[in-house]
Amino acid sequence: MALHDPTIKRYTGVAKAPSELTLEALKAMDFGKWKGERWAGTPIASFEDILATVPPGRRLVAEIKTGPELVPVLAEEVARSGRHADELMFIVW
Repeated sequence: MALHDPTIKRYTGVAKAPSELTLEALKAMDFGKWKGERWAGTPIASFEDILATVPPGRRLVAEIKTGPELVPVLAEEVARSGRHADELMFIVW
């Protein structure tokens, strides 16, 4: 999923880390209303959702803040997506 902060409090008012919740629970929350009524009801985007928005021939640069333990999971998602290696760049903290 795409998230800048270590918790979801700014977006949802819930003071939890995303790792404390399932993806289904996160997707059921409103991640847009904090920005304005126009975005109310916007769910959090999964990595699959994000990959689907990248036009062919363009590159996604993703910053991974959780650490290298996420790399195998991302590798599986990328393989399922059918994306080419040159369309993705990962920065791991």
